This record gives sequence, C-alpha cells and structure tokens, in this order.
Amino acid sequence: MVDAHQRRVPAHPRTELLRQETREPRAPGLVAEIGGEAAGWVRLGPRTRQRRLARTRLFGPNSPEPWDDHTVWAVSCFSVRKEFRRQRVATALLSGAVDFARDHGARVIEGYPIDTSAGQVGSNELYIGALRTFLDAGFTETARPRADRAIVALGLR
Repeated sequence: MVDAHQRRVPAHPRTELLRQETREPRAPGLVAEIGGEAAGWVRLGPRTRQRRLARTRLFGPNSPEPWDDHTVWAVSCFSVRKEFRRQRVATALLSGAVDFARDHGARVIEGYPIDTSAGQVGSNELYIGALRTFLDAGFTETARPRADRAIVALGLR
C-alpha cells in the first residue's frame, strides 16, 4: 500500500521506495501465489513501522493498543489481482499474515477493515479488507470509529 507521503510522489519514485522497502531485513508484506503466479499481496508488520496509521483520524485515537508498542502488528492493505478475485485469496493472505506475525514475535495483530454490511462498497474500497474476512479468521472488533469502519484485533500469545 502506498502511504500518504508516497501519494505525493510520482509513480517512478514510489516504485523505487517500495523496492527499497522490500530489500529491508523484514519485507513489508506477503505474496500469495496460485499456479506459480502472484495472485495477491498483503501489507503487514509492526505498527511502529507503519507510521501513517497512528496519524489517521479513524485509527490513531481509537485503537486500544499503545501506538509505540512494537509487538502490535497491523494488516493494512490487500491487493488481489482481478483474475484471482472470489477465490478466497484475501482469506489465505490474512491466514499467512497471522502466522507470519506470530512467528516473528507479534503479541497482537490489528486490522482496519470496512464493514460491507454498512452500505454499498466499491471494489476500490476493499483494499483494507472486509470485516467478515477478519471476523471469520478469529479477530474481534475492538473499536468502531465510523459506521462502516472497524478496528479488529487478534491476540497471538
């Protein structure tokens, strides 16, 4: 996912910023493959490395977890290629994200999904994930900053 400061940067430099980020010791996400092809991607990692989340009016003041706690991880973005949609790729990505976070010392993993039952949702809004996907994976709602937006969490220890 492109964060707020990256949106102001033209596409080519954004691409380079993402390349640099993926070369770090811990990549910023996971890729799902189907038949050897990349089908989707999920952004995850310690919230302390996803600084824009704390600055977001919906999440910053509403998460019950302290923002400086490196053991709190966040799933903040999904991307599923069009030809692989409706094949539960986001579900598989979330499952992999939970396992990865647990294996790397996360105490809690949070998500910030959209509640599709709260009204009509365009496909462009689903990049943050659907609430039902998180709830089906065992997450519980910890805050509701807006009628269509939730904060969900899953304890990993």
